[in-house]
Amino acid sequence: MKRTRSAIALILGLLVSLTPAADIETLVLKVLENNGRTVSLDFITPENRDGVIELLREIASGKRRQFGTILADDLAAKLILLRLADNETIEKAVAAYERSGSGRGEYYSAEEFVWSEQAAIIPYLTADFFLDDGDKSAIISTGDPIAIRTFPHSVFSAFTALNIVAASQQFSREMRDWARARRACSNFSVRGLSERDAYLVATKQSCLPSRRL
Repeated sequence: MKRTRSAIALILGLLVSLTPAADIETLVLKVLENNGRTVSLDFITPENRDGVIELLREIASGKRRQFGTILADDLAAKLILLRLADNETIEKAVAAYERSGSGRGEYYSAEEFVWSEQAAIIPYLTADFFLDDGDKSAIISTGDPIAIRTFPHSVFSAFTALNIVAASQQFSREMRDWARARRACSNFSVRGLSERDAYLVATKQSCLPSRRL
């Protein structure tokens, strides 16, 4: 595993050293062969940044995915852009999240936000915290083997922000530990939160003292 990662880093390093003379398309396609959540972002340089982001946007939107025999990974491109705090991508992703409503679409969008570990996403979610959308959860099933429990959008967005804090190295260890403890205290799970727990979260109650983010 270490040798594989070292080889990937070496290849990316060589490609970076050739940019901008090297083809940005070749560089981006090589990067997208890796996990968008964990691939190093060191391939971005001041010289290639604009070109790389423009191509990643095209791939993430589905506007351009086919490169000869290669089908570029649109999810990996989107995750890299979110990790880079690309405002255009964040705005589109949050807009899609807001349109998705309660259910699997909302869950999958939120999961991408947490995977990105990008603190810049949180301000886009804060308006949801103040929605007066009740305190009841509900079980939904669309024929899939596992049903999911849905929550008021205000509650779900608040926990999405909390999960970003818990995951992101952009916050101090103290903040990450606080977020994890608060999350555990509330017993929150997309697949199972009691109506009582949903009420406690929605009404800003918890077994831990409040702390401003």
